[in-house]
Amino acid sequence: MELLILFLASSLLCDAYARPPSLSEPFTARNVAGRSGSAIVSDVPVVSEGGNITHAVVTTNWAGVVIETLPAGQNFQTVYAQFTVPTQSQTAKGAAGSASIWVGIDGATTGATILQTGVDISVSASGVASYSAWYEWFPNPSVVFDGMVVNAGDVVIASVVMINSTTGVAGVTNESRGNVSSIELSAPNAQDFAADGILVPFSNFTPVTFITGAFTNTGALVDPSATGTIFTIQQNGTVLTSVSVATPDTITVKHT
Repeated sequence: MELLILFLASSLLCDAYARPPSLSEPFTARNVAGRSGSAIVSDVPVVSEGGNITHAVVTTNWAGVVIETLPAGQNFQTVYAQFTVPTQSQTAKGAAGSASIWVGIDGATTGATILQTGVDISVSASGVASYSAWYEWFPNPSVVFDGMVVNAGDVVIASVVMINSTTGVAGVTNESRGNVSSIELSAPNAQDFAADGILVPFSNFTPVTFITGAFTNTGALVDPSATGTIFTIQQNGTVLTSVSVATPDTITVKHT
């Protein structure tokens, strides 16, 4: 069972603890915006200000921190991230774009599934920004939390809890508005997994800083700066994100 703190790019961004079934295999993280995981381009040296991370994985659609391994007998049980919903803008006049900020845990029943929740952000061709909170246990389709209002500047906490191998809870709290939405979910059939998807244009956004935490089934707190791998995004030879770890529980993703 792995965990992610990620920004999903191109069709999304994401903050999460979790990862694809294999770091070398394609993975569709969300189907609403045509999000698609991707094969790794390369490992590159990075500098971590407050942790031990020393390298990064370059992908076409994920940015953030992924934790892949735990001591024997431990599994990820809970992951959360607090962040301020970013302001977004077009990368060029008339250019629509989107991204998603999320957390998740994979591997409950198979590496091809992931319990995740977060906030989608998008900007239309006319420059109108929109935001929505969602949840899913992929490969089941994502669902928008009904009645959950999210806007730029709101402080949000996204969290998932793996109760057992077939049951989990996803929730989003908007601390700025006092709204809480959560739902208990059943694990999907991993046979429904399909590694396809289309990358959509990335919206421009202000830096997003995640205050994160993850706990194992033994109650141990996991330090992403000590055990995680940084993911960055590069498309068509252009680097789109930078990721920094300032303290053991603080991760920042920037649009470059």
